[in-house]
Amino acid sequence: GSFKLKQWYQRRVRVSLALSKRCELLVISELNSGRTGPPYNSRVVVRSLKSDAKLIDVMDAAVALGKFSYNATIHHQWGAYITAINGVEADGGNKEYWNIMVGMPGEEMENSPLGASSYQPRHRERVLFRLKTWGDSDDH
Repeated sequence: GSFKLKQWYQRRVRVSLALSKRCELLVISELNSGRTGPPYNSRVVVRSLKSDAKLIDVMDAAVALGKFSYNATIHHQWGAYITAINGVEADGGNKEYWNIMVGMPGEEMENSPLGASSYQPRHRERVLFRLKTWGDSDDH
């Protein structure tokens, strides 16, 4: 009996660890706002994510919650290029794009080193989408 219970417990722990990650998605849709702090146009906390979830998985989970939407073009090599967040389109003709920044709570936010299809947010990490223009002087 105790062996079966131990197996069940180990399996439960494994499952809970695999589904323990949570992330927060933040959106600033004001063009070239120059800030990473509030006010945010949108804030969504996504829980019960797999530990290996990529940013695009977090975004899809937020969509499934009905609290987030995005459009993207998919490049066969580079993955998803985000073109709109919550209905706000980045106007490529005006050199606009969605800047992705990441950081743990209490830390300075930095540009994501990878795109949405490749970046794997850490547990409790905050991800900020900011509408920007290429060449905007605010580069942090």
